[in-house]
Amino acid sequence: MLNIIDKFRNSIGSNLFNRVYLTYFVFVFIFVLFQIFTEYKNEKKKIEKVFTKIETVYKSILIKNIKEKNIKELNNISNAIEETTDVAGISIIESKQRFIYLHGIVSSDIENIKSIIRIPNLEYTFSDDLLTHGIGFNINNREYFIFLFIEENEIYKNMEESIFLILLNILASMIVLGILFLIFSTKHLIKPLNKIIDATKKFDVVEHEVIEIKLESTEKNELHTLARTFNKMSKRINEAYINMQQLTMIREIQKNKLEEQKKELVDANKSKDDFMANMSHELKTPLNSINVISNVMMKNKRGVLNEKDIKNLEIINKCGKDLLFLINDVLDLSKLEAGEIILNNDKLDIRELSDSIYDMFNLQVKERNIEFTYHIDDSLDYIFSDKDRISQIVKNLLSNAVKFTEKGQVKFLVLDEDPNIKVVIEDDGIGISKDKLEHIFDRFKQVDGSTTRKYGGTGLGLAICKELSKLLEGDVFVESEVDKGSRFTLVLPKNKHLLEGMNLLEITANNEKSHDANQAKEDIIVLNNDPIVFFNLVIELNKNYKVLQAFSFDELKTFIERKEKMIVDIDSLPKDEIEFLVANFEGKLIFISENELEEKYKTEVFDFVKKPLTEELIAKI
Repeated sequence: MLNIIDKFRNSIGSNLFNRVYLTYFVFVFIFVLFQIFTEYKNEKKKIEKVFTKIETVYKSILIKNIKEKNIKELNNISNAIEETTDVAGISIIESKQRFIYLHGIVSSDIENIKSIIRIPNLEYTFSDDLLTHGIGFNINNREYFIFLFIEENEIYKNMEESIFLILLNILASMIVLGILFLIFSTKHLIKPLNKIIDATKKFDVVEHEVIEIKLESTEKNELHTLARTFNKMSKRINEAYINMQQLTMIREIQKNKLEEQKKELVDANKSKDDFMANMSHELKTPLNSINVISNVMMKNKRGVLNEKDIKNLEIINKCGKDLLFLINDVLDLSKLEAGEIILNNDKLDIRELSDSIYDMFNLQVKERNIEFTYHIDDSLDYIFSDKDRISQIVKNLLSNAVKFTEKGQVKFLVLDEDPNIKVVIEDDGIGISKDKLEHIFDRFKQVDGSTTRKYGGTGLGLAICKELSKLLEGDVFVESEVDKGSRFTLVLPKNKHLLEGMNLLEITANNEKSHDANQAKEDIIVLNNDPIVFFNLVIELNKNYKVLQAFSFDELKTFIERKEKMIVDIDSLPKDEIEFLVANFEGKLIFISENELEEKYKTEVFDFVKKPLTEELIAKI
């Protein structure tokens, strides 16, 4: 028996049983509450009938003895009422409390009536748990009230037998339901399912055998359908098993080879990235020296070089600059792949930047006898972005436009398309065929081999432009037609919300400076590389400190000689810049981060605060 119950406990029948019982229990609970409530109402009605009957029988007798103030007779009547009914006490009160009679258990509300002492030898007690029935009448223009009291517990005493019978019936029905459910679910559900389960388990130990299920019951239901479906599946699985084994052996061999090749490719790619980064750094040092020395020698201040020597030096200097440009592209590419490029966003005058780029290319374009058109919308002024990266993208696109245009014109347009700006570089150059446009932004891709030989380049420029624009939360698009020219469009967000936050910070800082001009405050330095995050912090700090803000890491380096404490959000800084700060600002750094501070930095910094910057944390700083 115990074994059957244990098996049932771990079966689907047990789950169904639990759910059915839970539902039944809820139903029974509601039913019991309803029955108790009904019994309670019925008992209250019975008590109300008792009160009415007593009022009918005894009212006139009570009134007569009240007129005569016959206390002895009132006691006799009260005793008679209490002995023959459930009434526990009687009180008679004149409205002006000139006559008060109490007998038995009466309401506590009467306890404070001082007139009770006027009638001696009354036997009574006070209680709060009473049901009350009042009878009002007049004698000689005086208003009297007779109150009959029954203890509330009488209701529950009268209900006990009914509630006991209700609970007994419910308990018996639950036991019968449980036994019937156990018997029928075991026979018609659990046993057939166990047969199916036992058959499926054989698949783990039997490899080449058709497994068939036969259910004893003649009744056709879903389990018989499941058994028939299982039998068909068993035959198909057996047929497919041998083929699968053969395929598995072949795939394992191929998988091992692919894993090895994948590992080799990953290692090769990492080695390539490391080589490109290291080689770029190694080449830049001597190349910078070559460019600087050749540039100085070209000036021929001592007059010892002839025209041919100067021409050769010009070629060396030009080739060195071209090579440095290519090396910078390779270095940028390796940094982009490693995710090491950090944006230095700041308030940027887009008009000033565009004018400077135009001035840079204007002379170069004129030397090639190409028309150069420049336009910027009057509505454009400031945006919030990385000046150097925008300049790098635009210069690269303009350089390509000039390089691939032999006659015609190059257009440089800066347009306001709120909330973005759109930079358009259009040329009348050689153009790009439609089948090449799809891959024009891929690395090391150019239109064809002849283009590379004639115009040079590695095919990295446009790929870098694309990835940098994505990093700036913008994009680059191209439209082109062979022999008619190309049109590259750079779309960048103005980031107005960040710009407004930064302007507000500047206004707040200026107001604080003017307000506290006559008060000496301690200086504190903040690397404000995210004005929205630092907005509340800077406002709070201005109350007690003179806040010196650096809006980029390079600007922060100018404070290296100062001794003030410095607040830095390290989440947006690469590891080498964090190491630089620790090495040069030891003991005065307050780091802010979403993550826990590394152990090696804990002894090197003045304090550490974990984000988010709540009012309590700002107050702590």
